[in-house]
Amino acid sequence: MLFVVTALFIILAAQSFYKMYFPKKSLYLTYQGENNSQTVNLSVIYHAFSTLSLIREQISCLIALLEENFPEDFKFQIIALHAPVSMFTKKQMKTLFPQDNRIVFIESKNGEFEHFVLGCAKSSGSIIVDSRYIAQMIDVIKTSGTDFIEFQERIVDSLVYDPDPVRFINPIALSKQTANQLLTNLPSYPYGFGYTLYNLAKKNNIQATIHKSKYEYHVDSFTEILFTELYIFFLKRFYPMIDPRRSSMLL
Repeated sequence: MLFVVTALFIILAAQSFYKMYFPKKSLYLTYQGENNSQTVNLSVIYHAFSTLSLIREQISCLIALLEENFPEDFKFQIIALHAPVSMFTKKQMKTLFPQDNRIVFIESKNGEFEHFVLGCAKSSGSIIVDSRYIAQMIDVIKTSGTDFIEFQERIVDSLVYDPDPVRFINPIALSKQTANQLLTNLPSYPYGFGYTLYNLAKKNNIQATIHKSKYEYHVDSFTEILFTELYIFFLKRFYPMIDPRRSSMLL
């Protein structure tokens, strides 16, 4: 019985994983920056992958952190992206903060990289930051110029497919001007997304910084181990031409 339950869990996880990270419609991320009439200083992209109670606490903490570190006239918004695999609807999520117009709730249908691109497109802030890295980006927000992009390195160790840990980078902060310049017709290959952005930024003389990971092996839980193996399996199965260790890929 335990074996059957475990097998069903793995199959369902694999199906969800495949739909999230390997959409059938296009090999390119769709980006169309919106010209919002109300411009704010900062847009924070929040990935709503948790329970409703935790989402309420996390967004409340985000607001408190921003209000504590910036003056009253500093305008910000939180782009809350509803994940397709969530156990609740976007309508339920919107009831958490019914009177706060600083929070914008958006429906998202793709994976992590598409989440980030969608958040950038919907944002009206002159600076855009991933909420998971907001604390370490406070000084960057205060001192950055109009053309910049920041990356965080991640190191993932596969227990099955690779003898060495896989290194890749995710964008965590950038200016709206940089987003409009770099995120058009960007290939959506999983590992190549960050490196493609980095190389495009360098080619366009945009300030690009990579923050190195402090950990050699980045595994948080059994769930992450499972999804890491599925991630690398699908990458090798459907994108065998990509070597995630090459920073010059896709260019």
